[in-house]
Amino acid sequence: LYADQELSFKDLLAHLVTYEVYAVEAVDAWQQGEKHWITEAMRDPIRSRDIHYGGIAVRRPLTLPQMLEEWEMTQARLRETIAALSDDAWISPARFPTPEPMDLGGMLEVILVAPPRPMYRHLPVHIPDSADYIRWLRRIRV
Repeated sequence: LYADQELSFKDLLAHLVTYEVYAVEAVDAWQQGEKHWITEAMRDPIRSRDIHYGGIAVRRPLTLPQMLEEWEMTQARLRETIAALSDDAWISPARFPTPEPMDLGGMLEVILVAPPRPMYRHLPVHIPDSADYIRWLRRIRV
């Protein structure tokens, strides 16, 4: 996240959903031999910042329960997408030009995490125990 931001838990979920939706779309594009625009955008500091802020802004009207539901559905889609990939698919090279050699796993890493963060586990980067945090939110009746 960016130093100039103060985000609510709902905003954080919107941030996660933004990148996870793009990840699922990018896998679909990859499997069709196409390059999703997000892979280049994430390498550009201005465009990646716009993606971050835009993803939060578009979801700001949602209530916390609506945001939790969208996050849970997006997480399920991402898990299903990843689970459906074979070992060979993970290491399959891009069928389109890339600035450096890239396989499917590397493409997802560009979207979801930056090393050395744990692959495909974005929320713990920001909140180590999300279940505890959600229980706390429910106690304070956000």
